[in-house]
Amino acid sequence: MEEIKVEVRPDFLERQAKAQPIQALAELIWNGLDADATAVNVEIENDALGGMSKIVVTDNGHGMPRADAPQLFQNLGGSWKRQRLGTLSLNRMLHGQEGRGRFKAFALGNVVDWKVVYDNGGTLSRYDIAVLEREIERVRISDEQPAPGAARGVTVVISELKRQFSSLKPENAVQELSEIFAIYLKDYRNVSIAIGSERIDPSLAIAGTWEFDLTPILDEQDTPHSVVLEVIECGRETGQALSHLGQGPRRLRPARRDIRREDVCDQVSCKRRRPHGQAALARHRTVRPAYP
Repeated sequence: MEEIKVEVRPDFLERQAKAQPIQALAELIWNGLDADATAVNVEIENDALGGMSKIVVTDNGHGMPRADAPQLFQNLGGSWKRQRLGTLSLNRMLHGQEGRGRFKAFALGNVVDWKVVYDNGGTLSRYDIAVLEREIERVRISDEQPAPGAARGVTVVISELKRQFSSLKPENAVQELSEIFAIYLKDYRNVSIAIGSERIDPSLAIAGTWEFDLTPILDEQDTPHSVVLEVIECGRETGQALSHLGQGPRRLRPARRDIRREDVCDQVSCKRRRPHGQAALARHRTVRPAYP
């Protein structure tokens, strides 16, 4: 058993605890996707009286090598993701970069355990990580053990829940999770996310899509690169603002929902004379359209 100390600012836990339940759960799902998981499953466990007792998030990603675990938990803001544009194996879009998302689990419960199985040089090994909210600066990491026949990936178990989260029940969470992960699941068709028996379906959030070919961008060697602006119409009023640009989707801050397709067409056509501004235009116009 190894215990490491995490330097936590006094307001850090308070800020994590203020995360909305669905966003805290989404961060745990993103962590699995960033580890190249093709399947992430969320289970809500109930106690004998039918009350919610645990939230369990399981992924089949590559996990974390035991040797890397101390640094990954100790260095808040120093995530390995800052050094990369894509995931380690599949080069998919990365979501987090700060290494803080995992601590949003404390918006849901007082105890969080990570059960890790990873490929240790051709053989599978397992170990556990435990953190208590009241001692969030202390991270306990068990010794690793052989794990023949185990499934690779990470299981996050959140217990001593702070309340009964009705918003996380499958029948209530599916729509919001579909809005959060719609573009990701649209781009990576082999990825599945499920909560209970309900699979997250991007079609619940996307009503329609349009693509606009912009003027190619020239690099320093005057080689042209195509630019496509993809506009996605949400199926309902939503707090998720999405854009699709470059290597993958990016989730951006919310914007007003009164964007119209014809407005985008007009803005794209009037800017075609400025090819070197196209990338910024695509990102900017997706997030902050001109209002009528």
